[in-house]
Formats: sequence, structure tokens, C-alpha cells
Amino acid sequence: MPRTREQFQEMKKARREKILNSAAIMYSLMGDKLTIDHISKHAKCSHGIVYHYFRNVDSVVDAIKKGDKYINLKNSLLNVEGENKYYQIKNMLDIYLDLKDDVDVAYKLILIRENDKQSVNKYFHGLIVDGQRDGVICGGNPETMVASLYYLLKGIYITYINVKDKNIALPERDNVAELFKRKII
Repeated sequence: MPRTREQFQEMKKARREKILNSAAIMYSLMGDKLTIDHISKHAKCSHGIVYHYFRNVDSVVDAIKKGDKYINLKNSLLNVEGENKYYQIKNMLDIYLDLKDDVDVAYKLILIRENDKQSVNKYFHGLIVDGQRDGVICGGNPETMVASLYYLLKGIYITYINVKDKNIALPERDNVAELFKRKII
């Protein structure tokens, strides 16, 4: 039990963070079907505790998408650098395939599921189109190429979150990147 006001504030902050992390994991798996019940069970707390910090599921999701973890990850993906579009894709794959823990993977899964004008998927699509125009990315339908990467990453992320032993075999970044590279014969 906290003895000082500062300890009490730290405890509240840690509890809110635990709820948000659980919510991110469950939201990444459940999407719009997420409920307070899912969050409270995963966070191992009562519904009342979740409601103490958040009005409803929408306010939880809003907090996830306005939080530092989400914003920093999205910015790192949208601001990758590289000598050309192929290397930018390769550098994005470095971020996508660096799986730290369930929460990190959940945020990546949330990001790849977005499909608005500012989404990482739209940015990736633009890299493919520009790379094809520049001659460094193989030909093909950019929408299909984005969808292929989406389904590959989605499968990896869902598997990672759902298995207890996190020592799963991941594809190497270079192997995935080669799928996009234009071959010069």
C-alpha cells in the first residue's frame, strides 16, 4: 500500500499503464469487438477499475492511439530513411520484424490494420509505387503487394501474441525485402 502521495500517484500511473497495455493487446486481436470485459480479464482487474480510468471502450482506444507508444511507432515507420525506396522498405521491415514483447507487437498489429489517409499502409503503398517508377521495386499491383505484407505480418503478430514460448522462427528482413526488389537480369 502506498505511504506517500507520490507513491500513490505512481501506483495509479502503473495501473493505468497496465490497463492500456492489456487493452492494446486485446484491441489488436479483437478490433471493434473489444469490450471492457476483454480488457479487465486480460489486465486481471475488475470492470470498475477499468471504468475508474476510462469512460468506455472508445475512450480506451482513443488513449491507445494518442499515447506515446503508438505515436512514436507510427512516426518511426512514416519517417524511415534509405538511399532509395527499396532500402526504405527494408528499414521499415527492420521495425516491423523487431518483436520486443506482446505490447510492442500489439501496437504494430493495430498500425497495420489502419487504412486511413495517414496510415502506414498508404505510406508503404506510396513507397512501392515510387520504387516501381524509379526501377528499384519489382512490377506488380501495389495493392496486392501491400496486402501480401499485411497478411504476412498479421500472421506473425497474432502467432506471437498467442504463443507462450516467444522463441518463434521469424522470416529474415532481407528475405522479405527481396520479395519487393526488382531483379535485373
